[in-house]
Amino acid sequence: MKKLDTWLLQELADRKFAHAFLETEANARFAAQVRALRKQHGWTEADLATASRLTGAAISDIENARLNLLQLISLRKLARAFDVHLSLKFESTVDGAVEVVRFVETDLAVPSREAELRMHGVYSVLPPRFGQPE
Repeated sequence: MKKLDTWLLQELADRKFAHAFLETEANARFAAQVRALRKQHGWTEADLATASRLTGAAISDIENARLNLLQLISLRKLARAFDVHLSLKFESTVDGAVEVVRFVETDLAVPSREAELRMHGVYSVLPPRFGQPE
């Protein structure tokens, strides 16, 4: 195990540290993923604001990890705009820390729905309108 991994796991014994660390990391990762998905779609912040029906200021706050008052409805609007599933879950602090340590930038990418359906051999049997923006 690397020194950082060992240090982090030792620090997780402190409950206050564990939660502060993981909340900060979760905010940073979520912000990075929103930015990565926006760029993957070739959108500006204004484009994402329009697609998600959020304000430009809200998009800026999200991409800069200012998430303290972010509501679940806003998260769902972003998921719909990106045409992805929003997954919320609780997990142990140790699992959360291991995920942080093992993080690689490619973890931020989300394949398109069409690509996933093609991979599963389903896309060719769907109606022609499927996959078109509403």
